[in-house]
Amino acid sequence: MRRGPEPHEHRTYRADGPNPFAGSPLRRHAWAYGHVRDVDGPHLDVGCNRGAFAGLLSETTGRVGVGVDVDRDDLLALRRAWPSVAAVAADASAGLPFAPDSFGSVSLLDVAEHVSDDVALLEEARRVVRPGGVVVVTLPAQHVFSWLDPDDLVFRFPRLHRFAWSLRYGHDAYARRFDRSGSLCGDIASSRGGHTNYEPSEIATRLGRAGLLVEQMEGNGYWFRWLQIPALSLPRRLAELADRAVVRDGKRFTGRPRVGITRRANLFVVARRPTRA
Repeated sequence: MRRGPEPHEHRTYRADGPNPFAGSPLRRHAWAYGHVRDVDGPHLDVGCNRGAFAGLLSETTGRVGVGVDVDRDDLLALRRAWPSVAAVAADASAGLPFAPDSFGSVSLLDVAEHVSDDVALLEEARRVVRPGGVVVVTLPAQHVFSWLDPDDLVFRFPRLHRFAWSLRYGHDAYARRFDRSGSLCGDIASSRGGHTNYEPSEIATRLGRAGLLVEQMEGNGYWFRWLQIPALSLPRRLAELADRAVVRDGKRFTGRPRVGITRRANLFVVARRPTRA
């Protein structure tokens, strides 16, 4: 379940103020903001959900923000909350509707593991970012607790997933969201057949194949999966406690990932398009 940051449209953030995502349980947003905040030129957020990342980045820096997603309901929410951010419907791995060298930076925050072709997605990011531009990528890591990945339940334990999801949301809602005859099963490409958790070397290889140079890679979180599931399913007040624990986990367990199965639950990568072909 790719849960985006809560919109903060009722708050005002200064350009010289603190990171607006500092308290977000999804540490990827605070991390990504720090790496693209001072980049010049428009910013593209691929898989933007309801647009809080592109919206707050635009609000605090004055940069032009563009959000891309396949979910039209999320794009409608983006337009309402962040009217200054362009909302574009597109399947990024099938091609982005932008000219080459259009953006100073691109963010792919827990997106690559959802699309039908992650290398094609990264190649599109390289094409639309200008030479020397920054691409920030976050992904779930191949980790000791990867088997707890809630996005993978629909593929690994389909009957259990159907029962649990239908119990809460209803059989009709389940059929609409997880009908595998379409292009998406939930928010994962049906053709993918699972929610990929990446080894550090694996994503570095994919970025290289796409023509992007890895500048920095770090891991984040350890107990994340054990905390994420309660945060997604508990009543709001209890979920807030789990969210706070996720924030502490992300701050406590951070650093360079090791080769193979990392001791971190998430991977955060800064890549750059070379200035010369």
